[in-house]
Amino acid sequence: MAPNPGHLPPEAAGRRVHVILRDGYDTRQREPAGWPADGARGCNWRIRNFRADILEWELVL
Repeated sequence: MAPNPGHLPPEAAGRRVHVILRDGYDTRQREPAGWPADGARGCNWRIRNFRADILEWELVL
C-alpha cells in the first residue's frame, strides 16, 4: 500500500481503490470492491487530521 499524497494519485483516476483510514478502517477487510477514487461519490484525498483521513491506498485489481 502507498501513502496518501494528499491529492488524487494520477494512476487512481477513474479506478476503485482500497484504503486504510486514520481510525483503522480497512476496506480490504470489509469492502471487496473497494471505493471509487474520484467522481461524485469518490474519496476525499485531503489530509486534515480527521479520523476519516486516508493514510494508505492501493488499486483494486
